[in-house]
Amino acid sequence: MDIESFPIEVAYANQHESYLLCLKVRPQSTIREAIESSGILLALPKLCLESTPVGIWSKIYPLHHFVQPFDRVEIYHPLMKDAETIRQERLSVKKQKSTG
Repeated sequence: MDIESFPIEVAYANQHESYLLCLKVRPQSTIREAIESSGILLALPKLCLESTPVGIWSKIYPLHHFVQPFDRVEIYHPLMKDAETIRQERLSVKKQKSTG
């Protein structure tokens, strides 16, 4: 890339695999362009950017948001269970163990 390009990372993880890709992009590159340039869509062909939340450093942003030097673009996936459900299930198991 040219001298004006800057480094960013594109990250994705689920329960089976994780990716952290380092690349350089041009100024005024969007989150969408960064993800597409990273090549991660080739590894995750079922990933639909239009319906998948994305963000930078744990904050959700739209695909047209511009990335900045050293940003970590994150591709999120839906949680299998929310934290409250997990806590309730743990409590239920503990109660069963203590009474059983």
